[in-house]
Parts: sequence; structure tokens; C-alpha cells
Amino acid sequence: QVSLVTKSGTNEVHASAYWYHRNTATSTNEYFLKLAQLQAGEQSKSPKLQKHIYGVSAGGPLWKDRFFLFGNFENLRESSEAPVDRSVPSASFRDGVLIYRCATASLCPGGSVAGFAGTHTVPAGHFGATPAQLAAIDPLGIGPSAAVATHFRQYPLPNDTGRDALNIMGFRFPSPIKNDFYTYIARADFKIDRTGNHTLFWRGQLQDDVIASASQFPGKPPNTAQLINSKGMAIGYNAVLSPRWVNSFRYGLTRIKEETAGLRTSNAVTFRFITDFNALTASSGRIVPTHNFVDDMSYTAGGHTLQFGMNIRSTRIPRFTNAGSFHTATTNGSWVSGVGRRFMPGRSTCTTPGCTAVPAVSPSFAAVWADSFIPLLGIVSQASARYNYNPDGSTLPNGEPVRREYGSDEYEFYLQDSWRLRPSLTIAFGFRYGVYSPPFETNGLQVSPSISLGEWFNQRGSNAARGIPSNAIPPFTIDLAGPVYGRKGFYAWDWNNLAPRASFAWTPRFSSGILGRITGNGHMVIRGGYSVVYDRIGQA
Repeated sequence: QVSLVTKSGTNEVHASAYWYHRNTATSTNEYFLKLAQLQAGEQSKSPKLQKHIYGVSAGGPLWKDRFFLFGNFENLRESSEAPVDRSVPSASFRDGVLIYRCATASLCPGGSVAGFAGTHTVPAGHFGATPAQLAAIDPLGIGPSAAVATHFRQYPLPNDTGRDALNIMGFRFPSPIKNDFYTYIARADFKIDRTGNHTLFWRGQLQDDVIASASQFPGKPPNTAQLINSKGMAIGYNAVLSPRWVNSFRYGLTRIKEETAGLRTSNAVTFRFITDFNALTASSGRIVPTHNFVDDMSYTAGGHTLQFGMNIRSTRIPRFTNAGSFHTATTNGSWVSGVGRRFMPGRSTCTTPGCTAVPAVSPSFAAVWADSFIPLLGIVSQASARYNYNPDGSTLPNGEPVRREYGSDEYEFYLQDSWRLRPSLTIAFGFRYGVYSPPFETNGLQVSPSISLGEWFNQRGSNAARGIPSNAIPPFTIDLAGPVYGRKGFYAWDWNNLAPRASFAWTPRFSSGILGRITGNGHMVIRGGYSVVYDRIGQA
């Protein structure tokens, strides 16, 4: 349990303002970004990092001695740059040329090679296969895809060695990031009567933040933006009903709202080991409103302080995500015959006319060949189709986010007595009783197996020990479940959460001797206690 204390206004008006600043001048450069800058002939330049924090607060009386207000506003503006490393096609690769290491280095003196639109340097010990030579190796005789080459030309040129330093290389850049954090806090206190026996308070807070990620490439928007618009409020009523009776009531609403805004809006084809030119980041979000009712009553008589009360919490949590709402296809060399190496020059499986017209590929370069040859030809070898269903079995439209709303209700009651047996000894004992609903999906999008999976696995284990195959077990079904259908939930309600607890606090008093020096004659407190606590499933 966490308790928050907020400032309140007084009979005097008080205000304050503040501002903090951090500048890039005190920052150092990131190691690999510095290397990339120097290799590109640029000056080493630290990524930008600036922070501005400013705020104001004020408090005072609206009605002297009775009604007080307090408010606080703060804004953090953060401008920075994040070092980013992306994988991009090399200048030769995007021009339809595949450069590879030769099995026999002496047969490959290096030089230059012509692509679709230009010539490119080939290092010694390597060979650059032209679009025509690659078409002769391609069993369909097509060769490098013109559409792929057009797509690759959108990428910035590499400035880092990257994956293989020949075909798929690296591109490093500092991505600008701008974040904004706004915080608003307000509090009002009101004395219903002049004696202060009955008081009211209200406290509210609003958080409005935008946290951006790095962009995919320079000039593009952030890959994701985390949008936080959380708010909370609390109302309290304290009443001194009599010299013996005191009541405290609290109502709180905490509404956490978090959303990750991604950029993906359609199905896509990706190139394995090459960064997507447009980020395929998913969007998701959730709202967590928690209503909390708390009431505590205390009664004092002699050395006894009797307390009893309740704590009731209710949540309904809508959430959504489109992470599994789109189809994706990939140019994956590992998903074609021979894991992309079947038509690699130098292998016995490479039987097309072009296989013997170029030097053999080094066996140590086989994986690089497969990871380059298949994407360059534009072969879409792997596809993942994703379908989401409604309770009636119909499918959601492609790209439609999956939406769920989870609910849970919790009820707690307690009774305790704090008994001061003598000035140096106090004991407390009581109990707490709690009932916590199993979490459930409020729209009926909830299922459960027709039998206990624990029993099903135990039966499989028992049958295996006796040599009985798994198909001898009767099949089970996954059925709609939960309170919406009047059926069982994720688990059964638990009604036996009675939690006793006891404690003591003893202040030993010894005025002299070694015990007096150890205890400080009333300055030491020895505490002990025992309690039973029941855990519960957290929120979705």
C-alpha cells in the first residue's frame, strides 16, 4: 500500500516558480556513432541532449479558516538524439550486383563490375556477379528484380560495414527525439464547520506525456509515440462524530491511459536482414480505471481502540492491439530449397548454365550468398497470415485491432482492536476478510477447455508410462466461458480468505544497569506480529 500526501493551501498566499536546464555541451559522443562519423569524414559530434524543466505552484485561502486551494504545474521538455544502426543495401547491391568471396582467391583479382546503372569496385579475392550473370544462375532466367532495385534505391547509402560489408551494410545516424511531459496537480480543502470536526478534501492529478522513439531513417517520423494521458482524483470526508467515534471515508478514481501509436497500416513484404524502409510498428493501448471506496470507523473506550471498515475496488480495462492484425511476407533464403544455397556457384546442386560461368563461392560465404541472392531476386518465400475471430466464428477485417475489456471486483472488510494494556505495552489483534472475483472478459471473448488441462496432462503421463498412445485420450474442446455466458471463469471464486493478524509493541523501561544502557530507559521499542495474507491475480 502506498499513501500520497499532497500540499494544501493555508491562510496565507504562497507561490513559487522554478526552472532547470541541461545542455548538450556537457554530453559526450556515443562510441560507435563517433566511429561512423569519422569514417565518413565528418567531425565527431555528440548526440543532442537538452532538458528544460519549469513549473509553478500556488496556494492560499478562498475562505479564510475554512476553504483552501493549492495547485502545481510542471513541464519537462526533452530534446535529444538517439544513435541508431540500420541495415541497408550497399550501393552495388541496390544496382543488381551481388559481390561474394571466392572459393579460390587467386581466380578473383577484383576490379569493377557493372550493375543496372553504374559500376562498382570489387575487392581482391571477391567476385561481383552482374545482373546478367545472376539471371543465368536463376533457374527461371529472370535475375535481379527491377522492382526490388527500385525499392532499394529509396534507402540512404551505407556508412558502416554492417552485416557483410559487401551487400547488406550498416547505416548509423543520430535520430532526433522530442518528448513532452506535462503534470497538473490541484487540491481543495474545506472545513464544513468552524471547529473542524467535519472536513472535506478533493485532490486531482493529470499527466499528459508524449514519449517518442527513434525514427526508421532520417526525415521520417518516430517509429512509435507513447501517449500517456493518465488522471486521478480522490475525495475524502473526515468526521469526528463524538469524542469516541471517528469516521473517515475515501473515494478514489485512478485512470491510467497508455497508448503506443505505431506506423503500420497495411500488410507488408519484408526483406530478411534489411531494415524495413517504412517502420512496421504496431499500435496498442489500454485504459485502467480503478474505482476505490474506503471507509474506516474507529471507537475509543479506555485502553481500547476498536477499528472496522471496508475497501472495495472495481476495474474495467479496455485494451486494443493490431500487432497480430496484418499479413506479412518475407524474402527468406532459409525457406527455399537448400536453405537458399541450392543455386550457389560451386555446389553440385547448381546446374543452370550460369553456375559454371562464374567462380565458385567460398563455403564460408554460403550463408551470405543465400541471404543476398534470394532477396535480390525478389523471391517471397515465407508468408504469415493472421486471422482474428469474433465469438460467432466470423473473422475481423484485415488490419482491425483486437479489442478486449477485462474486469475484476475486489471486496475487503476488517475488524481490529488495539489494546493498551499498560503505558509500555500495546497489543493489537483482528482479522481481514477478502473476496476477489476471477478476472473476466466483459464482452464474452473468453474461453476455457471442456476438461481440466492439469488432469489431461496427468492422464497423458500415466498413459505414456503404460505404453498407451496419446490419441487414446478422448478429445477436449475449447468453449466460450465466463460470467457473460453464466459459465465458469478462469478459476473458481475463493470464499475462505479469512486473514487473522496479531501484533504487539513493547517499550522496556530499565533505569539503570546494562539493560538501562541498552534500552535507553524507554527509548527502545520492540515490535512483533503475525498475519496471514492472501495473494490475488493482477489486472490485465
